[in-house]
Amino acid sequence: RVKMEEGEGQKPKKLDETEVKSLLNDLKNGSDKTKENASWRFRVLSRNNAEQKRELVTKYNIAPYLFDLLKNGSVKMKENASFTLKNLSINPENKRELIIKYDIVQHLLELLKNGNDNMKENALATLKNLSANKENQRELITKYNIVPHFLEL
Repeated sequence: RVKMEEGEGQKPKKLDETEVKSLLNDLKNGSDKTKENASWRFRVLSRNNAEQKRELVTKYNIAPYLFDLLKNGSVKMKENASFTLKNLSINPENKRELIIKYDIVQHLLELLKNGNDNMKENALATLKNLSANKENQRELITKYNIVPHFLEL
């Protein structure tokens, strides 16, 4: 496992199915320290290429694990989860899936209301990434009414 002190300046490693499944298990069943380490590792892995970002969302269904961290995790876990979501939302193929299948917007709006500055910054960047196409822009404005949330900031 990669320790939290490591990673930020390191080049992300290639996705390894055994490692990803182990990390998901750590997020689900681990101690707080184990969850922090796993969330950090996903933060590092989410910087990889577009195909790997896509796999984390579609093949490994990472989003619900990250949302659980946003809701129930420590500040560190929440920061790592919000950073990972920001990175995953860069991939064009993930945008619709994150909005429709995983209803990511509600989680981001909660971060804008209750998160620290780092979480809010990541939530704003994720919303910016998600709004990169017209269809998403309309949905973000009409279904989620996000404009007032921005004005509150």
